[in-house]
Amino acid sequence: MEIIFYNPSFTDDIDSEVEDIVVSEKLFERLAKTEFSKIGVSEPLSINIDGEMIEVVVVKVTPIIRRSILLYFGELLFNVVSERIGEGEDIAREKYKDYLRDEVSIVELIRMFGNERFTLVQR
Repeated sequence: MEIIFYNPSFTDDIDSEVEDIVVSEKLFERLAKTEFSKIGVSEPLSINIDGEMIEVVVVKVTPIIRRSILLYFGELLFNVVSERIGEGEDIAREKYKDYLRDEVSIVELIRMFGNERFTLVQR
């Protein structure tokens, strides 16, 4: 599962910048059931990707939407980390990266939503 960010180009001669963040199915389902899926309106839009105009369904990330989503992810990160601490599992070092996969994905999402170059997101 992935969430895709676009710094769009609406002309044939300039490609859009595209970044994707891979998230676990568990985190994707959690996002779908929360405020994240309700912030902004998804709309079809044609943008240039690899020299071809492609229609994608995206949310325009306005300053208000950006702030709302960043606040949401800050709270989500706190809740996910709190749940992990509450679990109190003793994990092996080699499993540590898999254990923190959702936390790493949330931090990457915060980084991307904080980057004002990217004004569209596909969720």
